[in-house]
Amino acid sequence: MVDAGVKLRESALSVAEVAGVLNVSKMTVYRHIQSGRLDAAQEGGSYRVSAQSLRRILEDDWRERR
Repeated sequence: MVDAGVKLRESALSVAEVAGVLNVSKMTVYRHIQSGRLDAAQEGGSYRVSAQSLRRILEDDWRERR
């Protein structure tokens, strides 16, 4: 498990929370959702990203940097 300096909840995160963890803009997170790189569910008018999907992106990024 990659330590992103943030304790990830086992539920879902908002687009803003994911953007903060990944240090990217919210628009980048939306692009990742649209491309399928991040798994998200739409609740009301906003997306919620699964913590598992965020972990996977962090781990993949860590592997690519090695």
